Amino acid sequence: MNDQAMSGRAMLAAVKERIEDEERWDVLVDLLDERTKALGPSSIGRTLRGEWLGHALHPLLTDLPLGCWLGAGLLDLTANRRGRSAARRLVGLGLIAAVPAVAAGLAEYTEIEDRSVRRVAAVHAAGNSLVALCYHGSWLARRRDHHARGVVWGLAGGGLAWGTGYLGGHLSFARGIGQGERPAVSTDSSIDGSSGSSTDSATDGSGEQLITVATAADILETRVEAVREMIDRGLLTPMGEGMGDEMHVARAEVASVRLMGG
Repeated sequence: MNDQAMSGRAMLAAVKERIEDEERWDVLVDLLDERTKALGPSSIGRTLRGEWLGHALHPLLTDLPLGCWLGAGLLDLTANRRGRSAARRLVGLGLIAAVPAVAAGLAEYTEIEDRSVRRVAAVHAAGNSLVALCYHGSWLARRRDHHARGVVWGLAGGGLAWGTGYLGGHLSFARGIGQGERPAVSTDSSIDGSSGSSTDSATDGSGEQLITVATAADILETRVEAVREMIDRGLLTPMGEGMGDEMHVARAEVASVRLMGG
């Protein structure tokens, strides 16, 4: 890797770390917390987080507006006057597709526990709002036959989307937000014991409710291997001797780990 690439990578890492550590972004965090507090535990929130799909819905939905806007930009570069009408439609379709993508992102935000990660998510959301405003300006300009102005607005939105996309990638791949399989039922009901079959839960001599590692993985929205790593690190205590070959853990401990963000 050459020096220029290294310096660019270091600059991006510094920006990301500064956002995580800078308390002034808490203004955005508090604003989002207030606006999304009712969304998190609701059935709409669970739907938008993709629990019915088995994995996060937000990354899938972001491909729709970004694909429309990228297509409009390519038409601007290659089709000249012939592509203006199609480019305008693509910008408009991207704005429509952005609505469910934003809603799914806000639902995902409600599951983030770490304050520093919430700051990055809040900046990511604010940046994407500016991206949408740029493309709205592009659509209005194109509709009024100010094509050059519309192209400039589109370029501004596209350039900003690169930056917000980097933050989104950091949230997904570095911080693990939105990763892991989603159970088809609410994890809240799994934690409080109101759901679950008799084959994957039991109680020990003290009345402590025990669950299998597979059930714990469903509750924590992660892989079975990750739960076993938590056991090895001492975050969870293996229990249930004499209950067969399958390892069990306390449901209360799993709930505590989930509240701490895994």
